[in-house]
Amino acid sequence: MTKNVKKATPEFATSQTIVWWDMDSCPLPNGYDPSRVGPRIDTELKNLGYNSRLTIGIGNLEGVPLDFLKALSSGGVVIKQLSLGSHMNEDVLDAFYSNVPPLSMMIITAAHAEVLGDVVCEFYNRGSCYNLLLAYPAVTEHADPEPSSLLVDNFGGQLVWDRLGLLKDQGSPNDDTRRQETGCELHYC
Repeated sequence: MTKNVKKATPEFATSQTIVWWDMDSCPLPNGYDPSRVGPRIDTELKNLGYNSRLTIGIGNLEGVPLDFLKALSSGGVVIKQLSLGSHMNEDVLDAFYSNVPPLSMMIITAAHAEVLGDVVCEFYNRGSCYNLLLAYPAVTEHADPEPSSLLVDNFGGQLVWDRLGLLKDQGSPNDDTRRQETGCELHYC
């Protein structure tokens, strides 16, 4: 799943990590157990040295079956309806502003050119207390070109959202998966 990603520096290794997942542009493969998504993302981030509290939120919930959402939630994913397109910027920036630095944020989307302009500028302007990771499918799977080297040079880097790579770990969910406390089993906003 990795490509041009820097290992977490000491300040980001123990700071909060937030993941925003655009399910429309980066869907799961058919037949994949949704409860495995949280643990797989958690494992990838731990392999990069991110060992702190992890929050994973997802995007457009229109038409997503309730049993799929329950399975995602059981794997540690916080279920949150996000706006699509440029309005997703507002949701991402709200999370950015409401969390104390240092903060790492991973954004999983194929629509990065449309979604990330304001986010990248805000991270860049805020300086070294913020770390941005971008995960996206291989260029052959979507229309956007690869993102600018700005992400690699000034932030944590970029990852390829390898949908089939998600399938490589078929074990049971790891009980040590870091989860955001929401106060309920399934969280809708």
